Amino acid sequence: MRRGWLMRTLLVLSTIFVVQSARAQTPASQPTPAVWPPVLSGPAQPGGPNLTPPGQAQPSLTPANFSPPNAQQPSYFPAADPQYYTPPPIVQPPSPYSDGVGAVPRRSPFGFLHADDPHQGLVLFNDVQSWRGIGDQGSFRARPSNNEGGSTGFNFATRLGAITDVTGLRWQVGGSYGVFDWNGRPFNAAALNWTEAQQQIFFTTGFFRRADDDSSWSGGLVHDWMFNQSWGAYAVNPTLGQWRGQIAYAVDSSNEFGLWATLRDKGDTNLDWFGNAVHTRPIDQANLFWHHQWEFGANSWLWIGLPENSRLNSFQGGSLGDYILGGSFIAPLNDALSLYANAQYMHPSSSPGPAAYGESTWYLAVGLQFTFGGYARSKNVNGNSWLPLLPVANNGNFLVDSVRTF
Repeated sequence: MRRGWLMRTLLVLSTIFVVQSARAQTPASQPTPAVWPPVLSGPAQPGGPNLTPPGQAQPSLTPANFSPPNAQQPSYFPAADPQYYTPPPIVQPPSPYSDGVGAVPRRSPFGFLHADDPHQGLVLFNDVQSWRGIGDQGSFRARPSNNEGGSTGFNFATRLGAITDVTGLRWQVGGSYGVFDWNGRPFNAAALNWTEAQQQIFFTTGFFRRADDDSSWSGGLVHDWMFNQSWGAYAVNPTLGQWRGQIAYAVDSSNEFGLWATLRDKGDTNLDWFGNAVHTRPIDQANLFWHHQWEFGANSWLWIGLPENSRLNSFQGGSLGDYILGGSFIAPLNDALSLYANAQYMHPSSSPGPAAYGESTWYLAVGLQFTFGGYARSKNVNGNSWLPLLPVANNGNFLVDSVRTF
């Protein structure tokens, strides 16, 4: 029994060995290699491109069968296939500077002045000034004194919702605070205080519309207030008001011609040290101006005009001045900071001598202004629509007549 079992075991092992040896000696057909990535065949279908079975693919490694480097390659994803893919539209960036529309995509320090949607515009300014008027004449024993000092202020403009959409009108508001005669004023027996510095507050508010592609006309109307502390030779405290308007037409992108004028609204009367009445009131004036924008970005205004033919000193009669000359200049130093200068002179109507010397009226200011949002530059004389059109009142565009009665 044991010998029979052993013989059967040896027979099975020998059979297995023979079969394996036979397989090793017999050549077998090689399987077709798989190709990846699969080759596309036929047009692209909504469910994806058709794939050729790997067994049917006949890859070729000859250079002629390679696609050029810039050739369009097939896509294995329906969303990216040219037949079903629509590229996003190309959005052109806004123009760098606006003649009434558009904006520079810059970031403003304040959220309500976001540069991508400039519904508001804000300008801060600071300057040094020297000026003089009839109020500095004083009595016959005192020579007229100039007023030297400086002021700082702001000018702000904003949209008016649907009103702006329909008419283009916007609202502006601004003000300034100035201190002058820091070392007092010359001796004058009628002054209440010879050592107190003169202080002024100007406040301006109104409406405006800038020219744009639809209309070359621009204009604005504002009301100006002047609040004084220790004003003039008699150191009185008048509060005055006037209306100021402007209209202009842009003949081209670099030149604009127009008219600006003032109309007095409120005068005042104060008492000097001896109890005498000091009367003050704004002077009406009308000026023709030329506005030019230079190639390097600066803007200049030149004007000539006339004051009203009336004065508070009825004894002398006539007008306080013969004519008015003035100008303004703004030169951007960068996208936010600008240098500016303002000047105005009213020639006295009196003959040369002590009277004309005392009636001379002039104003000069030099300063810097900062425009939020980086809008100090403009494309043309129209300017950026969201910035204020008219400047804040000052001692040049707010002339004052004065007389003391006994």
